[in-house]
Amino acid sequence: MNNKKLSLLLIISLLSALLVTPVFAGETVEPDTEPAVLASTDNEGADYICDLASANDAGLVYSLDETNKEMSIIGYTGNATSLTISENYGGYKVTKIGERAFWGLTEDEEHYNSNTYMLQELILPDTVEEIGKLAFAHCTSLKSLYISARLKNTEFNGCIYECKSLKKIFIPKSIVRFAQDFLEGGSAITDIYYAGSLEDYRNIAHDPSNDLNSFSLDYLPFSASIHLNSTKDDFLNNRNAGSCDNLNASFHPVTVSPDSTVSISYNSIIAFYGKKPLLENFGEIKVTVEGKEYTASKVKINKKNKKIQITKLSGADKAATKKVKKLTKGSKGLDFSVVPYYARFDSDVKYKLSGGKMTGLSIKINGKYYKMKKNKFGYYTNNIDNNPVHIARFMDKQTVFGFYRMND
Repeated sequence: MNNKKLSLLLIISLLSALLVTPVFAGETVEPDTEPAVLASTDNEGADYICDLASANDAGLVYSLDETNKEMSIIGYTGNATSLTISENYGGYKVTKIGERAFWGLTEDEEHYNSNTYMLQELILPDTVEEIGKLAFAHCTSLKSLYISARLKNTEFNGCIYECKSLKKIFIPKSIVRFAQDFLEGGSAITDIYYAGSLEDYRNIAHDPSNDLNSFSLDYLPFSASIHLNSTKDDFLNNRNAGSCDNLNASFHPVTVSPDSTVSISYNSIIAFYGKKPLLENFGEIKVTVEGKEYTASKVKINKKNKKIQITKLSGADKAATKKVKKLTKGSKGLDFSVVPYYARFDSDVKYKLSGGKMTGLSIKINGKYYKMKKNKFGYYTNNIDNNPVHIARFMDKQTVFGFYRMND
């Protein structure tokens, strides 16, 4: 009996030794040897499982949550110029980038970190749900940053503060506010890939509660191209790079049925139109009459009551046109609402300066110049590449908001 007990104890001891986890929950693991570049630094490397040694070799410093089998990246000691972080290392899913994980300064905060200084491209896996404050701040060589499409953060908290070389960034739809220092120093940015729609983006960029001296667009690079409804694939393959989606296009499509034989589909929200709204401000207005589809070619727009009457249909007979005209007349007209016009670097702007102050500003909308009201515009000076640049900014809750680079 004693021999059997002894044998059983030996077997249990051996099994326990084999099952011991080499890293305890919450323990930080750092590479024992000189860190090597991640074996997969191309953009294909984020979708398969790597072992923990790969994370160490890449110079990733991390902590492990044994209960949930999750990994947090809390530091970086590698020397890669391009780094793609895998979704999983050794069975641990990468879910968090910690505060100052890729901080670009040394401990004295007076010199650049030699490791992160090398980094020019960083691709995070779509398993990342949280990014800590200042996670990539002062990474002065970073040019391209893909942020997880599944991020749960609602704002960035300065995570790319002073990333002065950053040219391209992916912004997930979860972001609902640009913190003041989100893109401060990011004057080099040329392309912003945004996962949300035009309506989503405008809700981020324009907060009606803000005034001229405080609005979030002030923190966006004024010359960046915006790519809406973007995917990771769009970002990685530079789709539409350099071209900007129309941020003043109509949006919020609706379909109404004034009677059982007629349905009308149109965009119910338009950007401010200047002196007079035009049919093209709404995009195409599709009308179906008794199963036949037409396009509105002429409308009558009531600016005061914000109603649209369709007065002509392309290709329709007189009976169909007359019917739709009657169904959309007066109080029965199609409802629409107006959001401020988004002024940008490529807007057609005229301004007057006197005694160091801006005394007048007009912006061309729908082919005619619209004169901004007093106290709804101003300008400030920003240093870009060590050169002073004057930037006009607009803020009217009803008409125009945005910014414009003035002539030097």
